[in-house]
Amino acid sequence: MKVGKRALADTILDAIVVFVLFCSASPAARMENLTTRESPTPDSMTRGPSQRAQEFTESVIRQMTRLSEKYGAVNLAQGFPDFDPPSIVKQAGARAIREGYNQYSTPYGIVKLRHAIARKLHLYNHIDYDPDTELTVTCGTTEAMMASLLALLDHGDEVVIFEPFYENYGPDAILSGAR
Repeated sequence: MKVGKRALADTILDAIVVFVLFCSASPAARMENLTTRESPTPDSMTRGPSQRAQEFTESVIRQMTRLSEKYGAVNLAQGFPDFDPPSIVKQAGARAIREGYNQYSTPYGIVKLRHAIARKLHLYNHIDYDPDTELTVTCGTTEAMMASLLALLDHGDEVVIFEPFYENYGPDAILSGAR
């Protein structure tokens, strides 16, 4: 998609205005946006979030994505590709499915991948890890952070978060029982 410089500047300015408006909203107003539903839900589904999660607001990235879609803005908050992956990647994916790689892996990641990561860590960083006992593959940093906090923190532990920080650190610590 080609966008002229002026149109891009206007879109960025609009996105910044929407972002500022979002950030200046009270937590209650942001929470209201999270809990507003367009379609009715069964009574058993209307309880809402747990007490420890009630103060959380929607992530800024998710809100910016929603607003970008609503106003037709260029989404600078998230890396959505506007192109298909290379055909070699699509072919490899199709081949993997045909060859039976279509089930969940073990919870700590595919053995072959963990061994490849261990080799790369050794080659590039001169760090030796046992891929069977010291490496875990996750679906992303948010999952990795949450899994680490749940494994390491006990209820009431104190977590210090230095700025600048990733917006999920606070909520992840709270959900893990820390303060």
